[in-house]
Amino acid sequence: MTTLSLSQVRQHYHQGPETAISRQIDLELYASCVHLSVSHYLDRDDVALKNFAKYFLPQSREEREHADEAAEPTGWPNLPSGYQEARP
Repeated sequence: MTTLSLSQVRQHYHQGPETAISRQIDLELYASCVHLSVSHYLDRDDVALKNFAKYFLPQSREEREHADEAAEPTGWPNLPSGYQEARP
């Protein structure tokens, strides 16, 4: 079985914009995870900073929405859909 790293329906797009969009999506998802982690940490009983936790949870959702919007094919016209460069 052959595994392709890129979509088979790709056009002749420059690698630069694809890489930039992929990197932006990675950063948005990373920020979402950090905000979520901070929110859960601040919500612990031994930390008990509930109001700070309430601030970071919506921030996490917002960052995730940014990543979802950037990943939508209609959000970036004329760029191939279905391609996301995985980062370790």
